[in-house]
Amino acid sequence: MLALVTQVVFLLNIRKLGVNTCCDAVNLVVVEIPEGVEYIDYNVFRNCSSLTTVSFPTTLRSLDSWAFDECSSLDNVNLLHTQLWKIGNFAFMLCSELKSMTIPDSLEMLGGDVFYGCNKLAPCLEYNESDWGKESVDTTYEVIAHLRSLQSQQESTEESTEEQEEEGKEFDDEESDEGRWHHQQEQKDQRPKRPPIFPHTRVY
Repeated sequence: MLALVTQVVFLLNIRKLGVNTCCDAVNLVVVEIPEGVEYIDYNVFRNCSSLTTVSFPTTLRSLDSWAFDECSSLDNVNLLHTQLWKIGNFAFMLCSELKSMTIPDSLEMLGGDVFYGCNKLAPCLEYNESDWGKESVDTTYEVIAHLRSLQSQQESTEESTEEQEEEGKEFDDEESDEGRWHHQQEQKDQRPKRPPIFPHTRVY
């Protein structure tokens, strides 16, 4: 039956999304998790293969194993504004389109094989594809450190781009002012010359 579901509306004032809540909802595209939810349990969005957008609440604290396993259309996950401290095993396994992952400073625990099969995210974290799945990688703080480093690089790039755009705008404004001045001068030069004014001649 879940295969026919295209939209989900969660009840307000719930703290936890239970096991298999939306598992295998292959036609589900967008999900907005309401404020107040603190825990996303096992398999909640597993194999939601059409899911592209998920809005997480600021109250989120724990994301359990296989929560988004095989969400093969999901390309961006932004958890920066949450209170998340734990991501369980295989949580984003086989999210083959996942390219960007933004995490909060509160994140302390990362399970095993969290990003196994996320081949488009792996290069961003500077790991070889063959390394994914090894306990020495996924259960240490190295992945968290790399994610934070990547975020910092992205923020620096965005700030630099904004500064360049602002400088370009100021330069354009200066050129525009100078252009207006030259145009006004040209208009003045093109005005018809007035005849000289002589004093009235008195005849005696």
